[in-house]
Amino acid sequence: MSPPARKKPSILLSLWLAIAQRTRLIVLLGLVCVACSIGGVVLVHYAQHHSYFTATDIVVSTDGTLTSDEIKQWAGVAAGMNTVALDVQAVEQRLRQHPWVHTAVVTREFPQRVYLTIRERQPIARIRRPEAAYLDGNGDGFVAPASGAHDLPFVSGLERVPLETQTARMVIAGVRLCLLLIQEWNVALSEIHWDDQRGYTLFLSDRQVVIRLGQQIRPSVFVLMQRVLEHWPQDQRATVFDARFTDQIVASPLPLRLDKEKKRKRVQHLLSTGGHVSSLSRGFNSHA
Repeated sequence: MSPPARKKPSILLSLWLAIAQRTRLIVLLGLVCVACSIGGVVLVHYAQHHSYFTATDIVVSTDGTLTSDEIKQWAGVAAGMNTVALDVQAVEQRLRQHPWVHTAVVTREFPQRVYLTIRERQPIARIRRPEAAYLDGNGDGFVAPASGAHDLPFVSGLERVPLETQTARMVIAGVRLCLLLIQEWNVALSEIHWDDQRGYTLFLSDRQVVIRLGQQIRPSVFVLMQRVLEHWPQDQRATVFDARFTDQIVASPLPLRLDKEKKRKRVQHLLSTGGHVSSLSRGFNSHA
């Protein structure tokens, strides 16, 4: 006799068995995950208090004048701290709050080394204000403790304008463009003055020359002004150049040789009155 046929389990029973098997698998995986998490927390806690991860070397790299001690003090890091417990993002944020720091990157080399890589602001001009303020190469105006940078041209006219305003940002953008264009002149610049009525005025320091640019910074005017200065004697009497025109520059000599402060006041008075004496056109410049 053949053995009796085995009954197939009902659909409901098969479904329940499948669910139970999957549930056991999920529970097992969950237990494994919990065990790993707890183990990880315990391991990190253990590492955060183990002497093996005590920092013995804080490596500082910067492209400016800040010293390693200044940077480490501002960052709040020192030898003897635990490298695992170090909050990298918090240290980077503290470093970026330093007025002379442009970017900061903090990395760890386990078990005992920390790297602080700093890129400092590079000032290209000093802004005349009650507090020390500068313009950096990125076109940002910022307030910072006095720097050791010397021979920087001054930017005046923003003494009472907050640097975060749209007006200050517009003026600073124009100043940065001026400084870039003046590099082709091969002259020493003393000051860039801004006035909301007369615009930008340049004061040269290697000769008695003042240049009125007006409200707009036009590269073509700088090309024309360069041709004029190439043929203008350095010992020439103090002169104001009006470069607000499209194809000519108007020269107005000052009548007196004055000391630096008096000359500055006389020039500002001349700028407000707008007196003109002679004209230098493109054709004259090319044969001067």
